[in-house]
Order: sequence, then structure tokens, then C-alpha cells
Amino acid sequence: MRAAPALVLAALAAGALARILGGTPLLLADLATEARPGPRPPEGTPESAVYAFYESLAKGDFARAWELSIEPVWAKAPTASYADEVPASPELVGWTGKNEFIQRCSEDLSSGFRLKNIEAKADPGPAKPQASALAAALHAAPLHEVRVSGQMLGACLIYHWDKDLAVAEIGGAYKVVLPGTKAAKALFHQAWFADLSLVGSLRLGAP
Repeated sequence: MRAAPALVLAALAAGALARILGGTPLLLADLATEARPGPRPPEGTPESAVYAFYESLAKGDFARAWELSIEPVWAKAPTASYADEVPASPELVGWTGKNEFIQRCSEDLSSGFRLKNIEAKADPGPAKPQASALAAALHAAPLHEVRVSGQMLGACLIYHWDKDLAVAEIGGAYKVVLPGTKAAKALFHQAWFADLSLVGSLRLGAP
């Protein structure tokens, strides 16, 4: 009789292993804590501005995120619907205002949105063509390139994301230059999390 608990545990372990090897994770919540971010960037650097921007999004502090960033409004943006694409263009018609930014983030990011393991590093690569155009519009040259990455946790899924961003020095402070673009059938904030890839599921098992 004493052997029964051991047999039950062995059976459970075998079943769990079979499900994992078969591609059905038992519980992948630990994936959200496996990766560890690098050290927080030193204050007063382009990397720290990027880190603080995404940290503010994670906390739901959209007013602070707006203060740390600047987003161009391209020609097609003011009249664009969810179904429309908004590309960068030579015609810059303005910059996203605080109230609009906060309202948009509140509608798009407030429900079931979490970020973890944010990491921002200087990107020594050449400046992107769009960054050069924005530098001219901002009268801030050169722009600094920063690569940021992290994990995004939804209600049931975990994603890894990374993004190359430009940072401008405006009035003695660094600001993240958001693209102001979006794909068709997409929201503007989705362009802030390019190269999104699924890591796993937070569910106990697949149906």
C-alpha cells in the first residue's frame, strides 16, 4: 500500500513529461521570469530614456510615457481608421498631443497588458533613413539609436519583443522618437513592439 503514492507520482510525472515532449506545456508562467534584464541604464543617457518609457507603459503611467517620448503625425494619420496603413512620409503635419496619447494608450493598453524584463542597449549601427528625416524635423542631430527588448504578458500568452528606436535630445532631455506609423488592421502602439515572437502559454494545458 505504501508504494501507491510513489506509483501515482511516477505516473503523474510521466504524463507531464509526455505532454511537454508532445508540445503541450504544463505551465509556462516560469518563462516570464527565466530571462533576466541587464542592469538599469545610467540616468541621463538615451538608453535610460527608452527604459523609462517602456517602464512607464508597464505601470500604466501614460502621462509619464508621453513626457519621455515624441511621436510624429504623418500626413495620413489624422484620418486613418483601424483598417488603414499609416506610413512615414515626407509630409510631417505635427506631433501627437498629450491628451490624445493618453487616451489612445488607455484604450489600447490598459486591459491585460504587462511588460517584464525590459532591457535597453545602445545600438552602434548606422542611423535609419527615417531617423535622419526626423532629426531634421526636430532640429536634433544626430539621433541616438537604442535597441530595446523584453517580454509581453497577455491574459494567456507570453511574447518576446524587441525594437530599434531613435532617441533625440530636446531641451537638454532625451526623448524616445516613436515611429508614428502603423500597419493596416493594426494599432499605433503595435509598432513599438516590432519583431514580436510567441514564447509560450500561461494556461495549464491545451484544450
